[in-house]
Amino acid sequence: IEPWRRATWNWWVGYPSYNSPESLTKGQSTMTNDSKYWDIDRTLTHNALFYVIVGNRSAGKSYGCKKKGINNFIKKHEQFIYTRRYEKDLKDSLPTFFNDIVKNNEFPDYEFKVDGTKLYCRLRVDEDNKKVAWTDDDICGYGVILSTADNKKSIAYPSVTMIIYDEFMLDSESSMQRYLKNEPRTLMNLYETVARPGTEHPRCTMFMLSNSISVNNP
Repeated sequence: IEPWRRATWNWWVGYPSYNSPESLTKGQSTMTNDSKYWDIDRTLTHNALFYVIVGNRSAGKSYGCKKKGINNFIKKHEQFIYTRRYEKDLKDSLPTFFNDIVKNNEFPDYEFKVDGTKLYCRLRVDEDNKKVAWTDDDICGYGVILSTADNKKSIAYPSVTMIIYDEFMLDSESSMQRYLKNEPRTLMNLYETVARPGTEHPRCTMFMLSNSISVNNP
């Protein structure tokens, strides 16, 4: 990453509280609360632009970000972006994006829909109005493929205030995938495309989420 970017942007690296503090290097910190699940609101008190969250598979990292993104849309009509490295990753994960949210009845007054790479949320309509069409005003988020994100530089996302980069670390022992060439630069380019630094675009935060796999990554 270019030096000016390092100096300008604020990073925060967090590990769930079940990790030993002795295992952390300078600049990292633990989330110490009584819950076994990650608390996104506690993390946001660090007021950073980028959050690197690493933990076990049941820490609620993706779930917490999805719930926060939906909450932001319902309360403030802010949108989010959910990004994965390759097209197959996004294609496999996006159709079931809302399944766990719906299963846990997090937003009982709302209904959700996935159409291509667009994520929708709206107040639940009664049975008599089931044929009411979904509109662009119902779009709460977008799915974006990181490997082709440079093709979207001309696309504006004026209402996006949150980027979720899920599973950003690869398991070198079992994954057949590879990191992108210059992946950090590609990710920062995506951030700039969305956040438009130096403009009146609202503040945009990015969460990079991963299971505890390896400390070696781009």
